[in-house]
Amino acid sequence: MSRRLGRFFDNLKDSIEEFFDKLKFNTSNEKKLIKKIQKYKYCRVLKYISEKNRTRNICIEAVKKSTVNMKFIPFRDKSFLLEAAKIDGSILEYTNIECEDNDIYKAALKSNPSSIKNVLTQTEELCKEAIQNGLVDFEYIRVQTPELVNLWIDTYVALNSDNSFLLSYTAAKIFTWNDEIALKLAKINPVYLAYTPIQTPELIRKMLEEKINITFNNIKIKLPDDLKLWFAASDNIPAEYLKS
Repeated sequence: MSRRLGRFFDNLKDSIEEFFDKLKFNTSNEKKLIKKIQKYKYCRVLKYISEKNRTRNICIEAVKKSTVNMKFIPFRDKSFLLEAAKIDGSILEYTNIECEDNDIYKAALKSNPSSIKNVLTQTEELCKEAIQNGLVDFEYIRVQTPELVNLWIDTYVALNSDNSFLLSYTAAKIFTWNDEIALKLAKINPVYLAYTPIQTPELIRKMLEEKINITFNNIKIKLPDDLKLWFAASDNIPAEYLKS
């Protein structure tokens, strides 16, 4: 009974708050509404404003507050969406659009590179745009070509190579692997070898030939005798390992 009573009072409190919020925004004066939106402490503001008062300026101000307000915006023309995208690219999460000239997508990716996840048709051009604008969440790119992976490594991973916490985090975002990608990551930080899913003796040899300072602890595969001897000499591996 006490739980039901608690839920009742919670719902009553929410209803009272919503009633007073609607009263707060019950004006057709655009300037006053904009000031009220700016001062309002919550994100979802547009739902309290009557539809007849949702002018373009009011809607833009609501987007600045939070892109969640896109749910309540009646405008879907290109000029409005372009202006909203420049504010925050996450509007794409609430707007199903397919823009042939990519202007809206490019504006969205510039203000929020992670909005690439909500691009309906991800072209290589748009994916490059997101990466060059500082994309962190590379897993949002659905078709990871080696070119895109290398571009992301050059523009993001290489700049954050000192952060050891990013190693497994970064490797987990890459779905496309080849020797070139593995070598590039190992040159940035040899510990990346531990997170490389394509370890082969040939890859290990390439890394040694290029004088990458990899260690035995980061190798997950069984090595042929020549590589065993190399690591035994360089990493002081116990002789018992060489018998295995």
